[in-house]
Amino acid sequence: MRKIISGLFFRAVRSIEFWLIFAVAGLYLFFFYRNNKDALFSYDERIYSDLRLLVTVMPLLLITIFTTIFFGRLFSDHTIRNLIASGHSKKTTYITSALFSVITTTLLDTAVITPIIVCMKITKWENRIGWPTIICILATSYLIHLVFTMMILMIIYLTGKQIITLVAGMLIFAAIIGGVSAAPLYVLMQPERMIESSLISKYRDLHPDSEITMDWEIDLTDMEDNITVYENGEVMDMSKISRPNPRHITGMKRHILKAILLYNPAPSIMMELAYPPKDLYEQGAYRIFFISEGVWTLIFAAAGTILFNRKELN
Repeated sequence: MRKIISGLFFRAVRSIEFWLIFAVAGLYLFFFYRNNKDALFSYDERIYSDLRLLVTVMPLLLITIFTTIFFGRLFSDHTIRNLIASGHSKKTTYITSALFSVITTTLLDTAVITPIIVCMKITKWENRIGWPTIICILATSYLIHLVFTMMILMIIYLTGKQIITLVAGMLIFAAIIGGVSAAPLYVLMQPERMIESSLISKYRDLHPDSEITMDWEIDLTDMEDNITVYENGEVMDMSKISRPNPRHITGMKRHILKAILLYNPAPSIMMELAYPPKDLYEQGAYRIFFISEGVWTLIFAAAGTILFNRKELN
């Protein structure tokens, strides 16, 4: 295993794509900071989506391209077949390749994250969400990269084709972010009852001396809304100012949608777009994300090892 991984790194440092992923990451960081430094290092809500873009999407694209091109070349020049023909088992070859990919992903993430943290410290960025939340964002990004690295590695080892792997990777990523995350999130955000402004207006007209206030909370680990309306500090009967929401899903369907949303390979991306990261941290949602992404990484790594071990090489 040590000889294989040494050989992989020897080939990597001699390949242009290995150095390009770091060069592109550096250039992207430079131009992004140059064009957005005023918003990036002042209190601006855009900072959170920008941070997710910087540390998740851009490195994910780079590591996907690198893994596809690098291992695709190893298949096209028969390096993988020669390794197995020389006495190395398929299982050892695949596990070593997975370990190499984890190390490469870690190096890329370190190269991207370190300058961001240094800039935050130097510019004294007003961090209103707290470093624990920032660390959770960075950690979930890293785990997402590991999930997709293992997935891309599995596809390239099964197909040996770069184009098929790239197209499949992009389609899977789009499906996870789109249908698997966005659709369940939209459905789960539908409250049990819809507050009707017309009913509130009528009630106020009938009770001009009453003070109507409303609290809205959501359990981000269970995706349950809690809307409470008060009249002069006392909880009101919701039927007076609201109607049942026909789009609200209950029962087993809701449990399935929650599982799809919170336990898909990249749950944190869509959840952070819909809810503040600090709220996700305080309610413990990141613990769910860590478990989900860690399990998916192991699933893809194990599936790739098993499937490649059974594959017949031409």
